[in-house]
Amino acid sequence: MCGGELPWEDEEDTNNILQQRQEIDTKELCKGLPPVFEHILQHAEMMAYTQQPEYKIWKQKPLHCRSKLGLLGDSLRWEG
Repeated sequence: MCGGELPWEDEEDTNNILQQRQEIDTKELCKGLPPVFEHILQHAEMMAYTQQPEYKIWKQKPLHCRSKLGLLGDSLRWEG
């Protein structure tokens, strides 16, 4: 994911996409990213389907990490 694409990005077969998504390790998916992203994904994986995510906390954690890295003034790719 850190490289800018997901491992199944070029896959067209939905069954293969599903299989790859189910088999990928969170640590591998987040390789190269700050640990906060792995923690968020691990928390999401443990949630029940009907459970409401804590979006406010999930948004604050990467921002806090960004602040610690001194990147608050920089625009990220998804921000435009």
